[in-house]
Amino acid sequence: MLGGVVDTFLRSFSEHGTVVLTIAGLMSLGFAAGRYSNGGEIRKLKAELDKRKVISQTETAALKDAFEQGADFWLKRDVKKFPDFDLRRENFAIPTVVVSNLKGGVGKTTITANLAAYFAAKGKRVLILDLDWQGSLANVFNTLRDADSALSEINQVFSPDADGSTLLSLIRWGGRIPDDLCYVTTYKSFSDTENQILVQWIRGDLPFDAHFLLANVLWTQAVKGRFDVVLIDTPPRMTAGLVNALSCASHLIVPTVLDETSGEAAAAFIQTADKFAQRYNPQLRIAGIVGSLTTRRPSLTASEERSRTDLVSRVDRLKLRYTGDELVANVWIPKKAAFADVAGRSIAYSSNSEVKLLFDQLAIELKMDKI
Repeated sequence: MLGGVVDTFLRSFSEHGTVVLTIAGLMSLGFAAGRYSNGGEIRKLKAELDKRKVISQTETAALKDAFEQGADFWLKRDVKKFPDFDLRRENFAIPTVVVSNLKGGVGKTTITANLAAYFAAKGKRVLILDLDWQGSLANVFNTLRDADSALSEINQVFSPDADGSTLLSLIRWGGRIPDDLCYVTTYKSFSDTENQILVQWIRGDLPFDAHFLLANVLWTQAVKGRFDVVLIDTPPRMTAGLVNALSCASHLIVPTVLDETSGEAAAAFIQTADKFAQRYNPQLRIAGIVGSLTTRRPSLTASEERSRTDLVSRVDRLKLRYTGDELVANVWIPKKAAFADVAGRSIAYSSNSEVKLLFDQLAIELKMDKI
């Protein structure tokens, strides 16, 4: 059985005829979620991989760290920036809003798409990036353009040789997409790109930290001259894509379902994001934690209200730069048929007055109107 598992997770990154195991691939396909999280299974897997001579000692150690440390794995090394990092951030960085949570099914894509439409309606030139290889957000816009959903051009952005002109050559717009809103296609092959980035970073093959590949592209005169704001949807996994998003963001929004389990996960992610901010991106501002998929509007159910109150307390206990009252938004996103009713035809913000009012209120609550 173990041999079959190993075969499943081998990737054909070939160097001198040797196949390399990619740790991110293991994590994104379920190992980090606990399926093989006990020490015995990890030792068996490593022994099998060593026997096949498919990983080096460095990569074996990195595999162990990835299992045992999770997000902390990405915080291990000294920070290595690209040339003129601080100068380029000061001169060329534009507002970049990341919507993220390590728990799936919390409404990240819905919030990102409708906030993008909000900004476009305000006359902002908006760039959307989907850094989840499942491509749910990118597919929303592919559908509005009647375009191929299997493309993953975002892969080309995640290279130390990419620059602003690379990104601008990949943007897509038109069809039923709101004016002034562009995106880059993302799909399954982006997972392989993320895996390769991690291996290169472990080996020291990159000229600067893997964390800053996206910043190296966004913080350019070309991008600043074309866009006013970037919105980034992220995966519920600690991948190279998410790490890059956190390392270049100006604002972070954390959606969460208002129940006990989800609230605990949101508070834990806030703590992780704050660690990243301190080390890689001190200018990151946590805009807020947003309750989503609530049962009704405008009020919460008694259970949801208890979960929200508990979430405020959880954030307070973390003793971060913010209080729970500052972070947990007083506007929440309910389950609404309007989001599904317009699928493939429009974005709800652009076609439903109730949704528009809701996201206008959310934008003010999160101070997105100041961008």
